[in-house]
Amino acid sequence: MKRLLAPARSLTGQLVVLLTLALLPLGLISVYQTRAVVSEAERLNQAALLAETEAAAAAERELIREALGAAQGMSALGMERLQNECDELLAEFVRFHPRFAYAGFADPDGQVTCASRASGINIAESDTFKRITDSDGPHMELVAQGRVTGIPVVVVAEPVRRDGGVEGYVMISIPSRIADALLNEDDSAVDRGLHLAAINADGHVISATGGAETAEAHMPTGVLPIGLFDRIGDTFHAWTNDGERRVFAISQIVPGSAAIVGSWPAELAATDHAIWRARLSVVFPLLMWLAGMGVAFFGIQRLVIRHVQALASAMRQHALGRLSKGRIELDSPPEELKSAETAFNRMILLLAQAEAKQEQDLRDKEVLLREVHHRVKNNLQLIASIMNMQSRMTHSREAKRILRDLQRRVRGLATLHRSLYTGPETTTIDAAELIRTMLNDLAPASPDVALTINTRLDEVHLFPDQAVPLSMLFSEAMTNAIKYAGRPEDGPARISVVLEARENGVIFFCLENTLGQRLMPEADFDNEVGGLGTRLMRAFISQLEGRAEQDQDERTYRYMVTFKRADFTGDAAA
Repeated sequence: MKRLLAPARSLTGQLVVLLTLALLPLGLISVYQTRAVVSEAERLNQAALLAETEAAAAAERELIREALGAAQGMSALGMERLQNECDELLAEFVRFHPRFAYAGFADPDGQVTCASRASGINIAESDTFKRITDSDGPHMELVAQGRVTGIPVVVVAEPVRRDGGVEGYVMISIPSRIADALLNEDDSAVDRGLHLAAINADGHVISATGGAETAEAHMPTGVLPIGLFDRIGDTFHAWTNDGERRVFAISQIVPGSAAIVGSWPAELAATDHAIWRARLSVVFPLLMWLAGMGVAFFGIQRLVIRHVQALASAMRQHALGRLSKGRIELDSPPEELKSAETAFNRMILLLAQAEAKQEQDLRDKEVLLREVHHRVKNNLQLIASIMNMQSRMTHSREAKRILRDLQRRVRGLATLHRSLYTGPETTTIDAAELIRTMLNDLAPASPDVALTINTRLDEVHLFPDQAVPLSMLFSEAMTNAIKYAGRPEDGPARISVVLEARENGVIFFCLENTLGQRLMPEADFDNEVGGLGTRLMRAFISQLEGRAEQDQDERTYRYMVTFKRADFTGDAAA
């Protein structure tokens, strides 16, 4: 029985059951039905919108086609051949068609040779005539003020062709107020927000509901007016130039020359019944989806997320060393996370044991290392004491001096090892503290010696590879400084010690003493130029891989060494 229930208790099984309960109704019922209902409603509404747009623009289409048909008839008749009867014929034509304000014929040079009135004028410089001649077929255009009529008119022009060439152009003018009024005939459609605009092949407005000046605000953004001819017979949603969401329908008036752009407010584009059906088809599955996601979220939160967050928190607490009880206990986790809890607690136990062993090893090594340094220091001090006893037993001044120098050098090494086992670090030595300790041993203790010692020491931690040669170099240089220190005429004798840490790990050491009347008796020192001390100093500088410089004037002598701090490699120690 437990084996049969094990998959249901697993995290995968529980998540599969919860997500199935949440998403199965939405998947089986809602997706297809919603898409089908909305698509069908939109298709029907757009078809109805296109039909209603075409019906509302029927009168405008009839007027423009009537004017174009009359122009084509005159073109076929050959207006240029009627001569004297032409003006009277066109005047009679305009009187017979009260919706037309003007009719005329102009040759390719713009000379009006026949017109209902004002015959004989030249319109070659007119922008409208230039666009008529540039077109390769029927042309329609709104003119703000007709040259002959003096009112806004819609000009409909048709070229007269003979033997493959153009002999002239027939032009008929329709008052703009009449063209606009025809688009406002369907009061019910206009009241519901329908806006119609007739455009020519160049995308310019010919007439519009409420006047041509209102058309630009109702045109779709992102679609060039001339590009609307590519969408004749289509309906689409778009934002207008004045920021309104509308549904557009494009209908044809004259193929390739004129079209009607109709638009409705987007909220009125569908019937109320279709809108409610679409809304219910969306709201119902949305509620089901929200319910399913709520169940899924609750299940994932309870079964997974809270346990994962508890594990993450335990890891952070362990990293900070603040994990209570040294383990974690999850609240009723699934089988998979129960295994993760057990593995985590086992890992914490193993890490704690490894850390404890590592800390013990480090303590043992540190104690051993300190003991080694302590024993070396004791042995060096013992050697120094034996030298001191031997020095007191000998009667030779030269032997006493040699034993005293050896004793000083041995004490310097002992001081270094004492710093290693008494300092907080057993691998590095603070060179500044080492120099201070050695100054206490090297400085003259006699109150008769009026010698001032100034120090300016930066904290510089060195490995023994460099600390040993630096301490021995300082011992030899300090001995020389004491030996040659003198009292100048205008002040006391002085020795200055400088240890400075510079950029890029460069260490600067300088020892300076005043010159003048010497304080210490010459018999206490080795006066041989280039003796053992000088050779030792060169050897120590070579070990430091440094550079030594000397500078002297009438008052002071300076000994300067520059070297770079090095990491421990083990070669020197070996």
